[in-house]
Amino acid sequence: MGRKRISGIAFGADQAGGRARRSAARKPARRPPGLTVIERDGRFHLSGRIRIKGRSIRIRGSTGLAALPANREAAEELRRQKEQEVRDAVLWGIHPTVPLAVAAKAYLKRQRKRPLNPIDVSRIKELDRKFGARRLSEITEAEWNKFVDARMTGRAAVTRERFIDLVVSFLKWCKDPPQRWLSELPVFNRDREAREHKEARLRRVGDLRPALVALLIEHAAPHLRGQMAMHWSTGARASSLIYGCRLCDYSAVPGREQITFHNTKNAAGNWSGKWPPRWPRFGHASRSRRKINKLFQIAGNPHPRR
Repeated sequence: MGRKRISGIAFGADQAGGRARRSAARKPARRPPGLTVIERDGRFHLSGRIRIKGRSIRIRGSTGLAALPANREAAEELRRQKEQEVRDAVLWGIHPTVPLAVAAKAYLKRQRKRPLNPIDVSRIKELDRKFGARRLSEITEAEWNKFVDARMTGRAAVTRERFIDLVVSFLKWCKDPPQRWLSELPVFNRDREAREHKEARLRRVGDLRPALVALLIEHAAPHLRGQMAMHWSTGARASSLIYGCRLCDYSAVPGREQITFHNTKNAAGNWSGKWPPRWPRFGHASRSRRKINKLFQIAGNPHPRR
């Protein structure tokens, strides 16, 4: 036919080149590792994969910033923070930090055997008002000390130590698992002598004569008279009266007045525990019975399980 045959080598090379070109046309170019800021639906988004320690972690999410030139720098800063958080979590086990407002809300809502008192709750909320929008890891040790010093100006050393105890307890909870929002705790200037509470051992208990105790109970607020009468008669701890018994655990039968404490330091709450339930009798039965019964009359007819 007069046509020149194509050599097998040349034909094979041309065929392989065609396959390579077609494959390259079908497959998009691979993105470099790391996150990039892209525009989608009028917002800046983070998209990409972070490869570290043999793992490939895919990240996709919105920054919440409008796709405007003025927000480009802020979006790049969020990208850098996200990459750092992922690397810290994989390499060091440090979870991504959160704003103090989020940590304070979770701290106040967590389950406890005994709830925080109103003073501690108000102080945690005060931390929220001071550092609420800032991330925990961004608050420096100097800032914590400056805040405590300004807040406790003119206060007694013991009051300052109690305030620091609450702050340290909150920050330690943020550092412990499963939160791990902090890598280390700030160091505060502490007063060792104030922490020992020496004045607590100097109370003049001998001055509390029975007549004076009865006078205090008689003039106490209505909601405290029953509790003070139980204190005086049974010698129980305040925590036992508040958390270890209910109204239905008190028996006001004349001559057989008694109250049962559950799950307290002096009673395990059941016979199988280390201690059986404690049933103290009232040493000042007539006087205590009048005070406690009067408390019940003021409170009305309580629910048996209240």
